[in-house]
Amino acid sequence: APVLTIDDIDDVAVRSWFTARCRPKILLASQTAVLEVIVDPEGVMVPSVPVLVVEPEDPSVLWSLAAVLSCPAASAWLFSRAAGTGMSRSAMRVRARDVAELPLPVDKTAWADGASFAQAAQMASGKGEEEAYADAMNQLGHAMDVAYQVDKSVGVWWWRQRRVPGHRSVRAY
Repeated sequence: APVLTIDDIDDVAVRSWFTARCRPKILLASQTAVLEVIVDPEGVMVPSVPVLVVEPEDPSVLWSLAAVLSCPAASAWLFSRAAGTGMSRSAMRVRARDVAELPLPVDKTAWADGASFAQAAQMASGKGEEEAYADAMNQLGHAMDVAYQVDKSVGVWWWRQRRVPGHRSVRAY
């Protein structure tokens, strides 16, 4: 658990940049097979490379944005634009411009469900509860498939891409 004491940074410009990041945000992996995020609702995490920072003006939308940025449709949409641009053939390099252009879901009720599952997934992950995390991500995927009104095959692709080698969870999507 590395710790950074911002007041100990001598360079004023660097200290100022870190201070400005001390707000609610989403950290988005920028080299990945599917989109992966972590929400920092307290604004205590320091972004590092390779990560994009999403800082909404309204922190109340963090979990809704996390659902979008974690879901099958968004990963598939970005993968169609950037497949193979990452560090391997199966990875994509996520650019801020592409994230800004992501279409938003049409079904607001399912999107709200997805936001709840995003929060549940992060809570489970933080506690080391692998099965609860996998269940919440699976539910997030299904809810966001409905929210985006996409075929289940998008979610099946996403689920296969996001499985971590050696991870115990191999359940079907």
